[in-house]
Amino acid sequence: MNKGKWEEEIIIMTDSKSTLQSLANNKINAYTNKYILEIKYWYDKIISEMKRNIIFIWISAHKGIKGNEIADKIAKEAAEVKEHGRIDVPINDLKIESARCECGYELETLNHTIWQCHLYDEERIKLDEELRKRGCKAHQA
Repeated sequence: MNKGKWEEEIIIMTDSKSTLQSLANNKINAYTNKYILEIKYWYDKIISEMKRNIIFIWISAHKGIKGNEIADKIAKEAAEVKEHGRIDVPINDLKIESARCECGYELETLNHTIWQCHLYDEERIKLDEELRKRGCKAHQA
């Protein structure tokens, strides 16, 4: 093994195939995940300023790879902590199964969900009561 070569390379192993696919995609727009943008920023900085090569390797999750199992355990523990800073979820990360509302009536738009859908009548009444307590005028759809 050429020790000098390994000193110049950084190897990052991940079980997140979607992250690697996003990193490989050169399209950047308003919906690009901010964490992907940050990784790309540091990737470029490390390559250009530190003259280091970065190699990303996908590994299969939950296959007994010790380092990956430890990382999963730490991530699960962190998820159980009550106080978290704000985490921005990019709109592309939200999964929409169908554009049609579960009520079957029409498209599940924000207007339909908040003001019209019968599945949310109870929540709508609570919202109206809360708005009235705060002195807000109720919306009429």
